[in-house]
Amino acid sequence: MPKWSNLADDMKMLVTIHREVKAGRPVWFTRLAELLKDDMNKTTISKLEDRLYDLGIIDKKYERCPDGKWSSCYRIASEAQSVVKNVADNLYGHGEKMK
Repeated sequence: MPKWSNLADDMKMLVTIHREVKAGRPVWFTRLAELLKDDMNKTTISKLEDRLYDLGIIDKKYERCPDGKWSSCYRIASEAQSVVKNVADNLYGHGEKMK
């Protein structure tokens, strides 16, 4: 079974987005940076966001956040959902707590 520490940064980002969206929580840049603060810095997250968006692996859509502000929120593109879901399921099982 793979471990969180063995994943590449881009896969950590994708798994985090997947798990948050699956739980019904929107994910925007600041929230993602807070969730991944122990694993990578904001610069790395920004570069990964650009690369994953350019490759069509993540989508961004403006949504209202819980604080009432509008922000560009992330989603896994439909083409990549099965791969990310499989990694997340193998990493944490079904419904297990992250990390």
